[in-house]
Amino acid sequence: MKTLIIFSILIISFKSQAAIISQLDLYQRCHSHLTGSAVKPNDPMISNILAKRITALEACKDLLRSAEISGSTPLKASNKKGIAVLDTFFKLHANWFETKVFDDMVDNPDLYESSTGGLYFTKSMFDPTFKFSDVFKGTINFKAIRTRGPAIKGPRKGLAANEMTYSKGSFDASGKPIMGPNGIQIQTLTAIPNFNFKDVGLLQGITPEPELALMDFRSKKGKSIYNGSLGGGILGDLNYVMKVTKERDFRSDGAVETPRRWGRAIFVDFLCQDVPVINLSADPLPYVDANSTTPFRTTSGCVSCHASMDQLSGLIRNYSSLVINNSTIAFIPNFRPITTAATYDWKSNGDANYYRKTPVGKFYYRTIAGELMNREVSNLDSLGNLLSQLDDTYMCAASRYLEHFTGVKFPITKVASEENHPYSKAIKSLATELKTSQSPIQLIEAILSSNIYNDSQFLIGE
Repeated sequence: MKTLIIFSILIISFKSQAAIISQLDLYQRCHSHLTGSAVKPNDPMISNILAKRITALEACKDLLRSAEISGSTPLKASNKKGIAVLDTFFKLHANWFETKVFDDMVDNPDLYESSTGGLYFTKSMFDPTFKFSDVFKGTINFKAIRTRGPAIKGPRKGLAANEMTYSKGSFDASGKPIMGPNGIQIQTLTAIPNFNFKDVGLLQGITPEPELALMDFRSKKGKSIYNGSLGGGILGDLNYVMKVTKERDFRSDGAVETPRRWGRAIFVDFLCQDVPVINLSADPLPYVDANSTTPFRTTSGCVSCHASMDQLSGLIRNYSSLVINNSTIAFIPNFRPITTAATYDWKSNGDANYYRKTPVGKFYYRTIAGELMNREVSNLDSLGNLLSQLDDTYMCAASRYLEHFTGVKFPITKVASEENHPYSKAIKSLATELKTSQSPIQLIEAILSSNIYNDSQFLIGE
C-alpha cells in the first residue's frame, strides 16, 4: 500500500511538472519529427540557439522550409537535410492511406508508384504553386524523383532493360483473330513502349508523369492507360483506383457487384472515418427495401454502410482491369465503354447494365457538425470539389499532422463531443488555418509554435 501511495504521488508530481520545454529541447524535438533522425552533436544550430543568435522556432521553420520544391525541379543532392524532411513527410503522407500495397499484383510495384497519394499531399506541402485543394483536382498524376534514380531491371529474354510486356491478341492479314486449338485467341507478348521502372531511394522531387497508353485495348478515350487520373486528382488517380478496388475483369451491377472498396476508401483515407459515416437510426431508412433480392438492402444495419460506400462507388462503376503480363502477374486499369446516358439511380435489386451507364454517384455522409449531406456527384472532379470545400477534410488532415508531432491520436469524431478538450480546439483551429491558407507548411509552423507542442507533456494530462 505504501509503495502504491508513493507511486501515485510520483505520477501527480510528474504531471504537475509539465511545462514549456527549453529552446534546445524544442529544436531537438522538431528535428526528429521533421527529419526522422536525432540532432547530431556537431549541428551548428545547437551553438546558435544556445548563444541566442536564433530561436528554436526559427531554426525549426528554416529546417522545414529547406524541403521546399519548385515545380518539377528536385532538391539539390547537397541539401541532405531538405531531402530528409521531404522524404519524412512523404512517408507520413503515404501512411495516411489504408491500402499500401498492390496485393496479388506481383509486378505492379515495378510499374506503379505504390504511394501515389503520398506524392500529392507532399507536393501540396512543399510546392508553393500547388495548393492543398489541388490534391483533389485535375487529371495529372505524379511520379517521384528519387536519389538513386531509376531501377534497372532485366534485360528480360527478348527485351531491352526496363521493358515490360503485355498480352496482345493475334490477328491474320484480314483482321480475323487467330484461334488456338482450344478455341481461345492466341496471345503474343508485346513490349510496352517508352516504359521506365520507377525511381528508388529517398524522395528528392515530384514531377508530372506523362501518360503512357496501350492502344490495343479500349477504355478511356479508346485506349488503356496505366497512369494518369480520371479526374479529381488523387481520387481518380489510376494507381490509387486500382490499388484500392482489387476487382478483376469486373462488371458492376450496382448491388452485390460494386467496386465499393473505392467508395469506402474515400471516407477512410480523406475523412479519417470508416463506414458507417451516417447516423444508424434514421439515415439508412430511405434505402431499406424489405422485398429486395439484394441481401444487404433489407435491413438498416447493413444499409448504414452500403448507402454511403456503394452509392459513391457509382462514380467508377465501369472500372475493370486487365492482365498485361502472362509470365508473372501485372495489371493495368481498364474502363468499360459507356453505352447509355442515365441519371442517378441506386436500384435495390441491381441493374445488369449498371456498368454501361454514365458513372455518377452520391455522397451520403453526416458531417462532424451534424449535417446530413445527400448530394449527387456527376464525376470525380465534382467529388473533389466537394471534398476540398468540406471542413471535415481539413480536420482530418489537421488531426493527422497533430498526431505526427505529438503521438496523440485524437479522432475527429470527438471534436464535437469534447469541444473543450485542447486537442479539439487545436484541430478546429488548424483546420481553419489550412482551409484558409491552403498551405500545409503553414499548418506545420502553427503546430511548432503551439502551446501543445512546446509543452513537455504535449498537454496530454489536461
